[in-house]
Amino acid sequence: MTILFCGIDVAKFEHVASIYDPSTGEIILDSVHFSNDDKGFKTLLETLKKNKNHEILVGFESTGHYHQTLFHFLTVHHFKCYLINPYMTNKFRSISLRDTKNDNIDSRAIAHFLSFEYRNLIDEEYQVNELKELAKERSFLMTDSSKMKIKLKSYLDRVFPELEKIVDVHTKAIRAILKEFPTARDIANTRID
Repeated sequence: MTILFCGIDVAKFEHVASIYDPSTGEIILDSVHFSNDDKGFKTLLETLKKNKNHEILVGFESTGHYHQTLFHFLTVHHFKCYLINPYMTNKFRSISLRDTKNDNIDSRAIAHFLSFEYRNLIDEEYQVNELKELAKERSFLMTDSSKMKIKLKSYLDRVFPELEKIVDVHTKAIRAILKEFPTARDIANTRID
């Protein structure tokens, strides 16, 4: 079974796909544009399935998040997908395609590059991509949480400076108390019984 290589140049609204057959050296699908939505994905899927006698490996440059939905769609439909460092495809393009750059050439360059390097690339599973996204989100939330803790201490230094000397101001119990009674005066004026 011959392996075909599909390069996809991803963008926000429209992607471009090309398929390269290394056994003949020909581009058998040249720069097909399709929308970044379910209709466009199904159009691409129908096109790929026309080559059912071949294994098709799909390559994307890892440039942001625009590839993720399509990546998942193709993975669910049993295509092996690869994320490629754009630096590598840029170097390859400059050597083999005289440093020309546009969406049509990009998809061809990705397909050609994949045909030479797919054995050296790791085929990415959708779950791996999701894990990367979750790790980024966790990092963002941790940074955000740290900033909020600093802000809380800053406010407390102004309205209730002695509290931090008595208790850890970042516990759930203290936050619940501060939500009800945000200043030292509010707490002092509250009856316990």
